[in-house]
Amino acid sequence: MTDQTPRLEAYQSKRSRTAVWLALGVAVITAGLVGGLLLIPRADRAEPIAVPTAFASPSAAETPAARATEAATRKVTLPAKLLSQPRLTDATLQKLADSMTLQFKDTAPETEDAVSGFYGNLAKQKLTMVIAIDAPVGNPASWASGMTHGLKTSLNAGPFHDVNPGPLGGSAKCADAKASGITIAVCLWADQETYGVLGFYYRTSASVTSDFVKARAAVELPTP
Repeated sequence: MTDQTPRLEAYQSKRSRTAVWLALGVAVITAGLVGGLLLIPRADRAEPIAVPTAFASPSAAETPAARATEAATRKVTLPAKLLSQPRLTDATLQKLADSMTLQFKDTAPETEDAVSGFYGNLAKQKLTMVIAIDAPVGNPASWASGMTHGLKTSLNAGPFHDVNPGPLGGSAKCADAKASGITIAVCLWADQETYGVLGFYYRTSASVTSDFVKARAAVELPTP
């Protein structure tokens, strides 16, 4: 055993504990977000398009999902880097991201695709969480309201305030929150085709407004 071994073991132990704390916090965020989305009135979701009787069977009305597939102009993705931060490959966080993605695909309304991931450097307390979903959104403001309701219920979050959504438009809000004792600036957006949440760990909402716009632009891209 070298003189560096105890120091390395201590670092690995601290990193493992941090990953567990983050996992607990993200589980709370995910549960609150999905719960809030399920409260969105059906009238505020994208409605099916009626198909002329002469061209369709009685059950062949076009669904919101089918409409979005035909007319989608945007998609969600995970870039290799976000805000110059690399995507993390920590096993605990990767398992958590996979679990979040599956939960949204299985339970969130109208979901067509979903991505989740983490970026940064845990040792330097730099971390950004991404949850982004492709879905036909009928009323972005209503979706944003449902998301904030769910997150305020599950997190120790302050009031959400409107922020600049950037060139992608839609409705966007940010708030300060805490999960597992860690400060998080939580920002969300909803537009006609996507919605999502960006969690900036160890930061305040007042300090991330420009980074929110940049990060969203890296996650929500025009379709080819």
